[in-house]
Amino acid sequence: PASLTRTVRAGLNAASQTFTVANSGSGTLNYTIESDVTWASINPTEGSSTGQTDTITVNYATSLLNIGTHTGTVTITALGATNSPQTVGLTMIVEAVPGDLDQDGDIDVNDATLFGTCLGGADVPISEPACASADLDGDGDADLSDYGLMQKCTSGPAVKAEPHCVN
Repeated sequence: PASLTRTVRAGLNAASQTFTVANSGSGTLNYTIESDVTWASINPTEGSSTGQTDTITVNYATSLLNIGTHTGTVTITALGATNSPQTVGLTMIVEAVPGDLDQDGDIDVNDATLFGTCLGGADVPISEPACASADLDGDGDADLSDYGLMQKCTSGPAVKAEPHCVN
């Protein structure tokens, strides 16, 4: 593939992904594979193909990444191949933990203040995209049920929010 994309909640490791390498020509294709980012590791990092398809796994260590979009590149190099090197773009989207409305990694009084601006009540749909993470129970509104979950998930200033606290 030209690219691999994953979305993960802050504090968690994203699930692995795979792609394949194969020699479409004659002879043996000897290749090496490397990632240019520390949060993506490759297995295996080298191989050879005489036509069979080799499955390559990209493992992600994303639990320490900040909220936002992170990009990287996997490079497959095969000396002597006319189309070498080949690249696979990596995009990792790290989303805030539900309730972390200011997206600073914790759930504290600042988030509670922002929640107040999103509070609409039971069965009142959220209309502001910035308030989507105020819907902690996933029912489409920001109400007292969500606020109760937010209180349960409160971590305090500069204390990393627990990614699974609403589950």
